[in-house]
Amino acid sequence: MAEPVFIDADSGFHSDKEDNFSFKQILMAHFKKVAEFASKEFRGGYWVTKSKLMPNGVTSKEKEYVPDSREEYCNSISALFDMLLPHLLQHKQLRSKESIKFYEDCLGIEANLEDLREKFLETTEKEDKEILSIESYSGSDKELLEQYKFTKLRVYRKLYQKLSCFLFEKGYFAGESIEE
Repeated sequence: MAEPVFIDADSGFHSDKEDNFSFKQILMAHFKKVAEFASKEFRGGYWVTKSKLMPNGVTSKEKEYVPDSREEYCNSISALFDMLLPHLLQHKQLRSKESIKFYEDCLGIEANLEDLREKFLETTEKEDKEILSIESYSGSDKELLEQYKFTKLRVYRKLYQKLSCFLFEKGYFAGESIEE
């Protein structure tokens, strides 16, 4: 078995093999994915029943879940934050007022999200520890879930904006002007 090859994220070194990428390449690919989620209509997840013709001529029905695009967007930003966390910590170590405030703002946004989640769970009639799909709620709880998801979306957008500014400051968009 071959030894694993580690890539120096600072130098951006990667070999010609397809499975070796620099940290910047991975990060920018993910950043692009977040932008793709953000540029589509946000909608809740739902089930679709599709008919499928079997080889024997019989039609069967299959239920397929169409994911909640709001959750996909929020989860992709959460993953981006996780990828950047070591760099944010290093940025904080600079001890400038701006870098410490930036780091604390990002953590504050994460804390607000957890508070929002806990408040929703306490408010609903269900006694679950996790937020479930909309089919699991009824009456006013459905409205509360939609309010929660809308607020969560706005909070994650703020985090995305902060992370975008951080990447710009670090030169991740270098060489790419608006005019290009």
